Amino acid sequence: MSEFSRYDAGRLHFAISRNEGDIRRAGWDDLNLPARMAALAAAGLPMLQAGNSGSMTAVQSLSRQLDTGIYFRDAGDLPRQLRDRALMERAPAAYGAAAANSLSTRTRGV
Repeated sequence: MSEFSRYDAGRLHFAISRNEGDIRRAGWDDLNLPARMAALAAAGLPMLQAGNSGSMTAVQSLSRQLDTGIYFRDAGDLPRQLRDRALMERAPAAYGAAAANSLSTRTRGV
């Protein structure tokens, strides 16, 4: 993961969902979890992605659950967020908490 240590965040596909919260209207981009998410998580990087509030997407659901996403609607929205130190430090802490929780869940009762 040393290759990723030079990066501040990892960009996922920028797909604007139009399913308006109705899973029956979901398309491939709404359901897809890109393979690079695992590498970005292992590196502790926040994941840059389209802000799709009001819609259901797999990427956004997972990153909101783990608190590891940075959501933006356009390029003008992104620089401010990338300069927000608290926001940028949230993802590495969240990955650490998720890993610790996973380990404690697996070892409980051993």
